[in-house]
Amino acid sequence: MKQPVTKQNPEGAAAEPPAVFHCPACDFRREVAGRHAGKTVPCPQCKTKGQVQAAAPVQAVKQAKAGRPAHRRPWLRPGRGVTVAGILLLVGAAALAGYLMGEGGKQPLASRLPFATMMIPAPPAAPAVLDDLEAREQIAMGQVQQALAGDRNLQGKDLSTLNLAGLDLRGVNFADSRLHGVNLQGANLRGADFSRADLMHADLSEADLREAKLVDANLARASLALADLGGADLRRADLSRANFSQARLRQADLRQVLFSESDFRHADARRADFREATLRQANFSGADLSRAIFSGTDLTGGVFQQANLAGAVLEGADLSRLALAGVKMVKANLAGSNLYGADLRGVDLTDASLLEADLSAADLAGARLDKAVFAGGTLHGARLLSAVARNADFRAANLTRVAAQQADFSQADFTGANLTAAVFSEAIMAGAKLLEANLTNANLDGADLTSRVSMIRGNLTNASLQKADLHGADLSNAIVTGAVLREANLRRVRLSHASLNRADLSWATIVDADLSNTDLREANLTGVNLGAGASVLQSLRSAVSLGGRMIRYDLRNANLVNANLRDADLADADLSNADLRQANLARANLSRSDLRWVNLTDADLSGAILSGASLNDADFNRAVFAEANLTRASLFNVKNLDKARMLDQAQGYEPKAGDDSRPEQSATLAALMLEEEATGGDDGRPVKIWGVDIEGAGMIAEQYQGMSELGRVIGESSNIEAALLRRQLFASAPDSIPGRPGVTFGALFAVNFIPADSPLELEIRWFGPDGRQVASQRQTVHNGRRQLISHTIPPEANNVNGLWKLRFYYQERAISEQELTVTPPAGRRS
Repeated sequence: MKQPVTKQNPEGAAAEPPAVFHCPACDFRREVAGRHAGKTVPCPQCKTKGQVQAAAPVQAVKQAKAGRPAHRRPWLRPGRGVTVAGILLLVGAAALAGYLMGEGGKQPLASRLPFATMMIPAPPAAPAVLDDLEAREQIAMGQVQQALAGDRNLQGKDLSTLNLAGLDLRGVNFADSRLHGVNLQGANLRGADFSRADLMHADLSEADLREAKLVDANLARASLALADLGGADLRRADLSRANFSQARLRQADLRQVLFSESDFRHADARRADFREATLRQANFSGADLSRAIFSGTDLTGGVFQQANLAGAVLEGADLSRLALAGVKMVKANLAGSNLYGADLRGVDLTDASLLEADLSAADLAGARLDKAVFAGGTLHGARLLSAVARNADFRAANLTRVAAQQADFSQADFTGANLTAAVFSEAIMAGAKLLEANLTNANLDGADLTSRVSMIRGNLTNASLQKADLHGADLSNAIVTGAVLREANLRRVRLSHASLNRADLSWATIVDADLSNTDLREANLTGVNLGAGASVLQSLRSAVSLGGRMIRYDLRNANLVNANLRDADLADADLSNADLRQANLARANLSRSDLRWVNLTDADLSGAILSGASLNDADFNRAVFAEANLTRASLFNVKNLDKARMLDQAQGYEPKAGDDSRPEQSATLAALMLEEEATGGDDGRPVKIWGVDIEGAGMIAEQYQGMSELGRVIGESSNIEAALLRRQLFASAPDSIPGRPGVTFGALFAVNFIPADSPLELEIRWFGPDGRQVASQRQTVHNGRRQLISHTIPPEANNVNGLWKLRFYYQERAISEQELTVTPPAGRRS
């Protein structure tokens, strides 16, 4: 029988020691020629790669056998050969008899003699299979050598499992060849043609494949680690699960390639063309994909950790739900791409184009978006917390329900964008363009909208801008209906022709604003500052404030020429020295308002309520007072009274009140005038006291009792600050002060008089329920400055419940009075 492990040369000597291939996966084992030792080949049975191992030399084995002592083979000892032969004959006879007795010989003896299986020799191994493989490999290698020496054409050949590592195979034609499991490690394959070739499981690691052609090739599970595929053509190739780690793919043509689950870790694919490729679950961690083209590619499930996509073209690419945190995408083109739900935290998209891209529900927290283009895109529900998007383009983009707290959108363009219900609280939007933007129900609380932010024709219906800074913003023709602008800074804001009806402007600052033709119907202007002190409200012309609710509305020195304040509620407003020429104040409520020095030339006050108002030194030239109510109004030193129209039809008007004589002294809260003709003030100038304005009265809250500096603090505070403090100052109304020892009650007041630059000394007296004077205080007052006067009920006091009176005196003449009612404490009422 021929021995497969020893082959003789013509001289009869051993040719070479054998080698063994042992598959680690399926345990397949074969002996092959020793020259194959060290080679890595696929298993013929399961295709798993394994290495051929060298066996021990044959001569050494023979010598080892020859050196064994004879007694190791006891059956060969003298005298025992006959015994062994007899045993063998006996077993053979028994086997033959069993076969003949078993059902016509059809049932094998092994079924009844279990020990017989031990005697059946094992089937021969398959050394002939590898012998055939070896022969085939020799033939294939011969073909390769012949092709390399000739036309370099190996088209359609079966070269599977060949070891071609390190060979120079430049320009060889492998088209349509079968190269399954071939070893091309480190081979020079530059310009080679592998079109439609089967390179499945092939090893092309470190190979030079520059400008090679692999169109429609099958490289599934192939290894191309560290290979150079610069400029190679791999169109429509199957590279699923292939290994491209650290490979070079510069300017490679990878269009329509299947890369599912491929490994591109740290690969260099700069300027590579991946158009319409399938890259599902591909791993691009650390890869350089700068300026690569991914238009129309499917990248779902891909990994791009620390990848560089700067300048990459991803138009129409599917990047939905991808983890792209920290990826560099400077100047990337993502126009029309799908980034729905993508993780873009900290991504650098500076100068990137996301024109009409879908970023719905994407997370861009902390991303760099400077000069990025999102025009026409969708960012519905996206998160842009603390993102930096200076000079970014969001024109006509959908930003509904975006969360962009504390983000920086300086100089960004939101023209025509939809920001419905978006949250931009504390965001920086200085210099941003929001022309015709829809900010309905948006939250801009505390946002920086300075540097001439343009919101012309914008829609801010029901938007919240509490404490927002809109200094210099332009809201001309904007719709601000129902918006909340509490404590907002609207200095120098332009609101011409804007609609602020039902808007909440309480405690807002609107100094030097342009409110020409502004609609303020039903707006809340409580405590609003429109020009207090030295500031002047410019160009408040033709403002529409129909039904506006203005509580202590400060309009001193305001320009209200042609203003339409018809039916407006301006009760208790301060309009001193305002310009109301040609203003429409028909049916307006101006009761108790301060209208001193106002210019009412050609103004219409038909049906206006002016009861208790101070019109001292006002100009009535051609003003209309038909059916106006002037009950208890102060008309001292009014100019052009004789030129006023229909004044005689006004209710409560008394002609004598318009002459230069001093009106009767009154102890009411209406404005009172007192002219000191004889003594005058401390500097000898005549003193005119227009009145004492009681801004609040009642029991002083416990936390403010005993504060010696409280009066000074209130006097130096702004209108808004004072109004806020006044809310907290009094713990009860003036008619429900609890009557118990230790209770402190008082009044917050201001005195209006001339000369305004000189202080006056007043005496303030407290009268108990029995009419007796209980206390007296002297207090120096300044014109228009708020001051606090208070009295504490002593522990031993009796009969404190009832009507108290607080009277103000100047040079022994009563100029004002405030009533205060002390009631029994709860539980002690009879």
